[in-house]
Amino acid sequence: MGLASGSILLAVGVGLVIFAADVAWVATRDNLNRSYATTIAIADVIWVVGSVVILVGGWVEFATAGKWTVAVIADIVGRFGFLEFYGLMKWKQQS
Repeated sequence: MGLASGSILLAVGVGLVIFAADVAWVATRDNLNRSYATTIAIADVIWVVGSVVILVGGWVEFATAGKWTVAVIADIVGRFGFLEFYGLMKWKQQS
């Protein structure tokens, strides 16, 4: 990634594991809370916007591979967010 310290990546990784565990827990509930599901989708949008800001702002000096990694992950998260909002929209239509 080209970062001087791996502690930032460690902190982000731990946070993502906690977020993923929370999403998995929410997804396995019989009675899904719509506002919580919306919060998860919004968190994905925030991740994508934050990734773009970090890449465009130039505050973090990534190696080329690091920039591509951030961009690809943002793309994947953006696709998840789109599908989450689409699912929420379909769920609302069924209600």
